[in-house]
Amino acid sequence: MLLIGPFLPFVAPPSSMSPSFEHTRPPCETDCYPLTLGTVKRKPIRLSVPLIVVACEEPVMSVKVAVVYYSSTGAVHQLAQAVAEGAEKAGAEVRLRRVPELAPDAAIDANPAWRAHVDATAGVEVAALDDLEWADAYALGSPTRFGNVAAQLKQFVDTTGGLWQRGVMADKPATAFTSAHNLHGGNESTLLALYNTFHHWGSVIVSPGFTDPAVYAAGGNPYGTAHPAANGAPGEEVLAAARYQGTRLATIAKRLKGLAVD
Repeated sequence: MLLIGPFLPFVAPPSSMSPSFEHTRPPCETDCYPLTLGTVKRKPIRLSVPLIVVACEEPVMSVKVAVVYYSSTGAVHQLAQAVAEGAEKAGAEVRLRRVPELAPDAAIDANPAWRAHVDATAGVEVAALDDLEWADAYALGSPTRFGNVAAQLKQFVDTTGGLWQRGVMADKPATAFTSAHNLHGGNESTLLALYNTFHHWGSVIVSPGFTDPAVYAAGGNPYGTAHPAANGAPGEEVLAAARYQGTRLATIAKRLKGLAVD
């Protein structure tokens, strides 16, 4: 807020006071000074205080989203980036975090694509429990391992017991994304397994459903964005669906916090 000239904080006068101007409140949620120029009179002391308000700041309208994922060869990493981009587009502050790699070097080195991805993403910050406490909403991503969540992400989830006991994740929106080698290689069961965790956390599950054409274009998975890695890296249609999923998550988070949404 920008004020010009000498001023005193405006307090609504009691019945014993007779303001000589009409009080007009600006259309914002913060406490503002009157917009009209005038004086305030109070007996037995008379004050003449010019008041001019030039601008009134709008309240902050953002939410915080934590995108936490595990990726071995890069597909889930690309989905995580797209989810983060979608949440940022909706005005959210985003933390993109990977969980630690648990596989031994011998296993990683046996797959050149795995080793290349591990080296390429070494600069991505590692997830911590503080990220879950900080966030208003969650997006978790994992490749499929025999129709279930990868051990690396599951290990991180299994450390959240203390936060769960304090209800940190309760009532916060959450969504999930995944990638299996084949179209029917466990994508849906992996998403549902992640949603089991959200049920225990008391979170509000925000699946994409069939709420946008991007979902259909990416294969029509209402549970969450899923990519069959046998087809190569995620294409633009799949990434667009992931961005939409991130946008939807941030939008629902705003509504749950009572913030205005277009």
